Amino acid sequence: MEIEPCWDVSLYKIDEIKSATKRPWRLRWRVGKLKRPPFTRYFTSENQAGNFKKKLEVAIIEGRAFDLYEGLPADMLRAKREAEAKTPAALATVKRLSLYDHARDYAVANWAGRAANTRVGNADGLRDILIAVLPEPPKPVGELRLALRNWALNPSADMKAAPPAVTDLLAWAAEHSPAVADLADLGALHDLLEALTLCHNGKKASARHFDKRKGTLAALLKHAVVKGELDDNPLHNPRLAWHRPSDYRGASAVDPREVGTREQVEALIAAVSYTWPSGGSYVAFLGCLYYGMMRPEEAAALKLNQCDLPATGWGTVTLSQAATQVGRLWTDTGTSHEVRGLKHRSSKDVRIVPIPPRLVELINTHVDRYGTSRGGTLFRSATGRKVSPGTVWLLSRQAREYAFGPAERLSNLLKRPYSLRHSGISLRLYAGVPPVQVAAWAGHSVEVLLRIYANVIGGYENRWQGEIDKFLGE
Repeated sequence: MEIEPCWDVSLYKIDEIKSATKRPWRLRWRVGKLKRPPFTRYFTSENQAGNFKKKLEVAIIEGRAFDLYEGLPADMLRAKREAEAKTPAALATVKRLSLYDHARDYAVANWAGRAANTRVGNADGLRDILIAVLPEPPKPVGELRLALRNWALNPSADMKAAPPAVTDLLAWAAEHSPAVADLADLGALHDLLEALTLCHNGKKASARHFDKRKGTLAALLKHAVVKGELDDNPLHNPRLAWHRPSDYRGASAVDPREVGTREQVEALIAAVSYTWPSGGSYVAFLGCLYYGMMRPEEAAALKLNQCDLPATGWGTVTLSQAATQVGRLWTDTGTSHEVRGLKHRSSKDVRIVPIPPRLVELINTHVDRYGTSRGGTLFRSATGRKVSPGTVWLLSRQAREYAFGPAERLSNLLKRPYSLRHSGISLRLYAGVPPVQVAAWAGHSVEVLLRIYANVIGGYENRWQGEIDKFLGE
């Protein structure tokens, strides 16, 4: 048996994982200087963990080599492999938890107290993982996707009320699901990661979409470690021969071609009123995304009493909530919208954002023409309900047809409502506002701000060139 010998070994203290139910005592140790998570073993008692730690300490004192990739002394690794080779029949008789059942357990564990958006994201990610590892279903795969997402992976669903077709599909999925332990096989894990880079239609998934899926997979495997179904997370195994696609690198940053100048933004905002009969009631909404750097769900929850709108000069908005449309299956109230605190903030936190006179004007005009809801909410649909992100998306797409020429319409310029927020943040960075201040107004960390939003607005390069010319004395 060949090993990659290493004598540089560091042991950590034994600690207890309070949330673990099977093996709460954890021992971690490092071998070598490679940048990777430490090796980890879990035990049912502190004594067991202590005994294993003593064996490693004896090996260190005696100068025995550890395997750089497996983390064990050569003799212990040899004994482990020999034992595994001698007992295949015994291992085969052990009932192994299926990935299907484990995914359902994970969904339950991450339901209570979670935002509805988080619940939906978990269900979507778990569904895609299961679809990737299951064989071809007996019915169209689209039906299986819906059955998994809305029934099996939704802890609030009443399975007794599930249609027979759904019950049959889920029974098939449970029967044909691989075991959680199968993902310890690096070849199987490699194939799963490759599958997660593809959309349902077979096209390449975006980097953002893939990262969400991979994040769910990492959390699912970590849950398996905590539950004692896996010894360690195979995603951290240095022998995993999978590499992130090269075209995903740096893809989290905003495409500068998506960011618009103020003139382009104003053209789009004005064009919204030409789209639908109710289009005019969305003019100030889009203005909030640009001039107030708001997320769409923050603008949807904005109330008049949160706005300071002076007759002249700058005003302020005090943001405290976000109204997200996720569907009634995922909220605690059974309504399609969920109103929660601001993103990445506690429920009591607020964000005070200064708004320029132009947005003050847009909001005042909106209130004069359309009023507010009974609760004081500024924006609502034509039927009096909360603003739907789908409606805003359709309006902005149609407004582009009026606002831009043929070349701009084919480009990424302001291609979605969120592009207005990107443009507003980029404008403030371009204007020279310190990133710390812009981050506070936008509701971001400085690191995220600089990584994602620091883009040069198209058409403004001449100003920077002029500033450099002044410095050079040209």
